[in-house]
This record gives sequence, C-alpha cells and structure tokens, in this order.
Amino acid sequence: MIKISIAIPYHGDRRKWTSHTVMNCHNLNFVKEIIITAEPKSETRKLAAAMLPYKKVRIYHNTENLFVFRNKVEAVRRCSGDWVALIDSDNIMGSIFLFSFLNTIHNNNVIYAPSFGEPMLRYEKYVGIDINLRKAAELIEEKAFVMLLNTMNYIFNRQAWLAALEDAIKSGYDPLTADSAWINYNCLKAGMVMRVLKGMTYKHTVHAESTFKLHAADGEREYAKIIKILRESRNENSSGAAGVHAEAKNTVSNSSNWSATGRSGRGVLSSGEGPDKTNLLTD
Repeated sequence: MIKISIAIPYHGDRRKWTSHTVMNCHNLNFVKEIIITAEPKSETRKLAAAMLPYKKVRIYHNTENLFVFRNKVEAVRRCSGDWVALIDSDNIMGSIFLFSFLNTIHNNNVIYAPSFGEPMLRYEKYVGIDINLRKAAELIEEKAFVMLLNTMNYIFNRQAWLAALEDAIKSGYDPLTADSAWINYNCLKAGMVMRVLKGMTYKHTVHAESTFKLHAADGEREYAKIIKILRESRNENSSGAAGVHAEAKNTVSNSSNWSATGRSGRGVLSSGEGPDKTNLLTD
C-alpha cells in the first residue's frame, strides 16, 4: 500500500485548523507521518501540547524565517514518504481528499490537485484534463485556472517535486504570496503535469490573518510577473514532456535588498507590465 506523508508548513497560531487536519488523518493506516515545520515566531508551545496525543506528528522549528515558498519546501524535505500531501496550515483536509488520490492511477510525474476547495474554489471543469505547461499557457486567461494555479493543497511524488524546484530554490527569488503559482510554474516547466481529481475536496479558509491579506500588494505584483512569463511561453517552440521549451534561467536577477520578507539577498523577477488582479491568492 502507498504511504502518504502529510506536510504542513506552519506559522502564527493555526492550531484550530491544523488540529482538524491531524484529527482527520492520523488514524488512517496509509498515512505514514504528519510533518509540521514551524516558523520562528509561531505559537508552538500550544501547538505541541495539542499534538501530544498524535504519535505520527513531528514538529520541526525553523531556525530562521523561511516565509511561504521555502517553508513549503522545508516541510516536503522533512518528509520520508514517497508521496506527500502538502496542506496549508489554515486549511482543513480529511480522508475524502486522500482516498481520491488512493483510488486513482499513480504516476510520479503527475501532481494530483483538488476539484473543490470549499466553499468557493471550484475546479471540476478541469477534471479529465492533463495540464502541462503548454496547456497551462492556454488556460491562463480563465479566472478559475488562475485560482487553480495558486491553490496547491495537493499530492505529489516527493522526489519528482523537489527535483523540479531545484533551480527555483537555488535562484534566491522569493515569490511572496504568489508562491503556489511559482511552484506550479516550475513544476510544469520541468515536465510535470497537473491532474485535477474528481471528488478531491478540502476546506479552504479565508481569514483576517491570512498571509495573502497581510502581503496582498507585494503578492499581486509577483503573481503578475509569473503569469507574464507563463503567457510568453505560448510563443516558444514545443519540446519535452511539457510540450514547451524551458524558460531561460536568466529570468531571475539578484537583489541585495529584498526586504518584503524581512530577509536580504533575495532575488527578484524583472518587472513586467501592470499587475493582474486576482480575487484570491491562497496562503
């Protein structure tokens, strides 16, 4: 039987949501472990106390603030299972989400994405479509796909996902709250495919302390740059598994003072045209 690791990048005080995910999943025999990577200023004493009854839970404390993108990578790196369900700490996932994955054919090159993030995020129209980079570039003008690209909360092969992000991690660029779009773009560019699964649902919360709301302007700016790169990929020659030639690596430039995340030395994407507004960028 396939064993799944659940990875939860954590910050702030998200116990009321994370605890629900843990309670829903810890008794499932195919769940190998639940990994939580907590940012330095997180409320971890109360979290650790709440997690004591759950023997599959392991909490790791980041020694520095990684922010959203790199904390997700850290959570996945800490996992030991071949397959990982990466879930935001303020969203809630349960057995229906996981069984939808177990009951389908598994391919290491495929990202298995939800068809419904309750109550607002509906992606059923993409069920049955294998979305590679070429297809993503075609769909990017659709509002629902813009949401899907930045939703995540999905399941993937750990080794394939980390390998696809190797260059993005090394680049030093921080996409802020456009992290999911940046991750997905790089995975598709590396040849992975996104497959929306019928019945894969979870609860997607929106609240005053969401990372998106706290960094909305910066996140929208970075998201617009990523979408611009994806649009431009429609003009490239097709090749490889993704059907689109990989982007040149010089799309990211270094910055000596990238302070939006409180850290210096981050890279930034070159400025594009005006930002494309979206109604919701996920945490």
